[in-house]
Amino acid sequence: MLPVVLVHGFASSSNDWSYLAAFLRRKSLPVYCVQYAEAAQTTTAVIDLSQQMHRLDAAIRQLFEEHSEDFQHGFNIVAHSQGAVLARGAIIKLGLAALCKVHVFISLAGPHLGLRQITEEMIRISYEMGHPAHAPVVKTFMDRCAQEVAKGDSLIPVRLRGGVLKGFAPIFLYRPMDQVAPVGDFLWDLVEGISKVPGARANLEAVGEYWFLAGADDAVVDRASALFEEPVHGFPPLLVCMEERVHRRTVAGIGHGDWLSPTQSKVWQEHLLEPLLNAWVNNPDGSVKSNISEGATLQRMASLSTISSDPEERGKVSW
Repeated sequence: MLPVVLVHGFASSSNDWSYLAAFLRRKSLPVYCVQYAEAAQTTTAVIDLSQQMHRLDAAIRQLFEEHSEDFQHGFNIVAHSQGAVLARGAIIKLGLAALCKVHVFISLAGPHLGLRQITEEMIRISYEMGHPAHAPVVKTFMDRCAQEVAKGDSLIPVRLRGGVLKGFAPIFLYRPMDQVAPVGDFLWDLVEGISKVPGARANLEAVGEYWFLAGADDAVVDRASALFEEPVHGFPPLLVCMEERVHRRTVAGIGHGDWLSPTQSKVWQEHLLEPLLNAWVNNPDGSVKSNISEGATLQRMASLSTISSDPEERGKVSW
């Protein structure tokens, strides 16, 4: 069976996958949960998105080296929220799938077109992550931002990137519904400017199928962004050509963090297991080999820990 790599999201850690990891292992799938932002959950908020992407890429490449036999025929990725954007970035910009075939990439509530609003959930997570003494100030500030956006000043969070929120990574995923990401922005390279990324076509084609799943009750990432639907200004030709590999689903009754909840085994069975098992059925003899050469020297980052969650482990559920 092809191994599954689980990628956590913002304000989260590899421990949050423990329930889904146990579920997939019971279906005989090898599962690896990567930790790419140290042990502190706040690091996904204060480390630059590009740096997080490189750390994630290095953590997965370390898996290839340490478990080469498991990954010899490729693997599948299931990524949640901000982690889905980072994983897609590692595929497009760093050639992750070109090194080792990704048969199925599944994004759960990933803001691939950006965060379009400042929700109460985002505000709560923002002020809870900092020092308790600063929580009232942060909450007041984020509430004011949300009010300004609601009144029509949709660009205020963008202006704040160079000010008081310059160290808050998720603000760099924010952009209004009708706006193109600024040139050089993290999202610009993955959407509007993708054709300018060296090797982007080959890197995209190294993935067999893309699945973009959205929760109908998600209060953090809007449906269009999670499904990576074509924006008002259109997709560039390179992304248009990839549409034949893309699947999109909206799942009723699912909020942003519900994808990780042990109460969602029926959803996992119906929406995750199908593509993950089909990837193996379509390649039962491993006919599609990875590009990892024997004895290849892969980048190691001692500061990164790659964690394979124990089936009995019980982590908390957050987004």
